Amino acid sequence: LRRLKDEFEFSNAQLVTFVSGGVASRIEDDAWMASLRRLKDEFGFKGQELVTFMSDGVASRIKDDAWMASLRRLKDEFDFKGQELAAFMSEGVACRLAKPVFFPSLAAVLRTGRPSSSRKLSNAVISSCKAAEASCGSKRKK
Repeated sequence: LRRLKDEFEFSNAQLVTFVSGGVASRIEDDAWMASLRRLKDEFGFKGQELVTFMSDGVASRIKDDAWMASLRRLKDEFDFKGQELAAFMSEGVACRLAKPVFFPSLAAVLRTGRPSSSRKLSNAVISSCKAAEASCGSKRKK
């Protein structure tokens, strides 16, 4: 834990929060730790940003190459960075990120202007994803 705390610049309180919720069972997994380091190196996540980012099931997804590619796309194409990206993911977006409806839904929401907070943005994108999924489902039933 000391190495984890030092490497990712956690305060004691941040470390306690970080290792809860499924992370503790993964820190002995070398592949998972490599993915965590990739988050630090590619996205600059450390300390509180990493604590925020890891909520809502993100820990179970960071070893998934397709999911990580979608995360990179958020950064590269939509200019999500740092705390904004961490907060956006913590609002329930993680489970939808790799779905086919996600990026069209995000683009549609952003065409109307970027909401003032990550929570408003994630809620709008999730609503748009749900509407797109419902529309796809109703088209398949016909």
